[in-house]
Amino acid sequence: MRVFSDYMRSKCRLIQVDEECVRTMVEAGRDRLSDGWRETLELATTAEDLKAAVFDGDRKKSPGRDGIGLELFKVLWEDIACDMRTCSGTGNC
Repeated sequence: MRVFSDYMRSKCRLIQVDEECVRTMVEAGRDRLSDGWRETLELATTAEDLKAAVFDGDRKKSPGRDGIGLELFKVLWEDIACDMRTCSGTGNC
């Protein structure tokens, strides 16, 4: 479990991005969205959203390039939920 925890923490390092480029990409598509969809996109992701994304996904699918399927996350959820919330910015433990 320690190896897995260390691996997950290493994946959570901040990625440097050009904020102006991100802002430009976001604004480019906003004009095409209805007001309702714009408001929805502005909502913060919650811990419940994160858990639903894991548990509603196909257990054989891998959400990342590492090949780790959702089944592992489901089985270990009680042990890794805190780390997942911290890494995703959906809450603290």
